[in-house]
Parts: sequence; structure tokens; C-alpha cells
Amino acid sequence: MNERMWQSYIQTFHEHSPGITERVLVPAMAGGGNQYQWIAEAVETSPRVLDLAGGSSPIAFGTGDMHVTADLSINELALAHTRGRTCVRASANALPFADSSFDAVVCSMALMLLQPLDTALKEIRRVLRLDGLFVATRPVTRPLTGRDRRRYVQLLLALRTIRLQSPNHKALKKPGFLLAASGFNIEDLSSVRFEYSMSTDENAALMVDSLYVPTASLARRHAASRLAQRWVPDSVGIPIQRMVARKS
Repeated sequence: MNERMWQSYIQTFHEHSPGITERVLVPAMAGGGNQYQWIAEAVETSPRVLDLAGGSSPIAFGTGDMHVTADLSINELALAHTRGRTCVRASANALPFADSSFDAVVCSMALMLLQPLDTALKEIRRVLRLDGLFVATRPVTRPLTGRDRRRYVQLLLALRTIRLQSPNHKALKKPGFLLAASGFNIEDLSSVRFEYSMSTDENAALMVDSLYVPTASLARRHAASRLAQRWVPDSVGIPIQRMVARKS
């Protein structure tokens, strides 16, 4: 898919299913916390935070001077607004903020989607103060258990696709090099397996529905959901990488 098709797919996906990513990732736990808490921990001393492509704004940042959620989805921002968040409808490629407006920018499970990626990274760097933090998470392929891997292979076969795709998949193969080239110094690059409980048929179907698979037909998605429901009441791992970088 080209850039325009991806943008259209992602926008339609989140307008039709606002909050779906949060509904999967909030209950997915590792070491007593979820991936949103993992992000918040990295910026807990930052008073001014931009939650970029923040969707329904599930990250709780504590008491700071300014926390802003920016996203393009009206329906996602409507959910964020119910939480009392300061919301701005904006593209990552043209942020409506002055230079050095924020102490930290976070981007949860969206860096693999932002296009053009180099433009988004330039904007992120621009709105960060000198020495400000950039924290991003993205889905990866490890760590997983052997059972996890077998189940993901089965899901991919049911969806008739080779891999879970994203427009920035190739660019993010070497995230350290990418961020360094964009003016950031990597401070941490780690991956964690978060465990998602498929305690009910609805939870199992929700996990499948949350996947970005633009090539899968509705029939294929239904087949994958039925497959996942066979694993109830078990669990599956969701491997996520966190990148913590500082503006140089």
C-alpha cells in the first residue's frame, strides 16, 4: 500500500473503532504494569508533555504543567476529552506548537504509522526543548514464548498475510540509526512481552480486531477471530519495544 492508502486506512480504522488499541493494551501486563505505565515512567519528571498520535489518551502522566494529546481522529479525541485531556487535532507533520514547547514527546504504538516519518521526526525534534525526551513504543516480534509464536503463525495464516504490516517497517529495523540521523541520542532501547488474557470470546475477538491488516477481508478477520476464540481462557504475548531518546 502507498502512503495515501495507509493514511486513509488508519483514519477509517480509528474513526470506526475508537479506543480499541487502549482496550487491548491496558489489561496487557508485564511486571505489574502495562505499556502505558512503562511510557509514563520514562517522562515522570517532565512537566510539559505532548502525547503525539495519542488517540483516546490512556497514558496518565501525573501532575505536570501541561499535558496535550494530539491526534487526527475526531472520535479518538472525543474519548480523550471525556478524560479531561487538553486535545488538539493535528498532524504529526505540521504540529501547531512553537519551537521548544515541550519537555517530552511520547508516541504510543504509532511511530510505525507516521508518514512521512522523517518529517514527523523533524517536527518532534522542533517542538522539544534542548535535551528534551522522546519516548516511543512499537510492536515487535520478540520476546515471545514458543506457544505465542505458533499462535501468531496460525493467525497470519487465517488472515492470509505473511506478516503484520506497517508503512515504516523497514525504516524502523534500525531505530538507533534512524533516531541518531534525526538528531536524537538513544538512552534506552528495550523490548518486553506483555501478557494479554483471552478470558472471554469477546477479549479474543478484540485482540484480532485491533490488528492493522489492511489486506484482510472481513471474512478473513472473522476466521481469525474464531481461531483466537479457541484459545479462551488462555493468554497471548504482545511484544513491545520502548525507545527512549534525548534531543541532541
